[in-house]
Amino acid sequence: MSSSSKMTFIVLLIVAAVLSCPFLSCSAWFFYDGAVTYPEKQKMWQEYERIQQNNADPVVAGRQWESLAKNNGWPTEKPMPRTDEDIFTQYLLGSICSFISLILGLTALIFAILLWRDKKKQAITPNHLRGPCR
Repeated sequence: MSSSSKMTFIVLLIVAAVLSCPFLSCSAWFFYDGAVTYPEKQKMWQEYERIQQNNADPVVAGRQWESLAKNNGWPTEKPMPRTDEDIFTQYLLGSICSFISLILGLTALIFAILLWRDKKKQAITPNHLRGPCR
């Protein structure tokens, strides 16, 4: 393998490895949102809707919501609605990011193996220069 192609392999190895990490981080974030954050927000939204439907007076409903929110450690402002489709979307995005991270990680691994195999084929010659094994 020539030195320029070896340098190209090294650059591709680094790029694939570096790009794999953000996608892996994003997939963890999406899976956490889908498993923990969104279901909690969905529960908050359902309680908020229940209070709004049971009270015709918005002032009374607001006070009940503030009380319930404080008791559960939730923020007192109106929650954003979260549906089962929103949760599914988080899992879907996490899966897509995981797949991309896997492809990039495997690409980096393949480049690393190819570089390692090429380095193994090289030997030190009597004049201390690297050359092919014979």
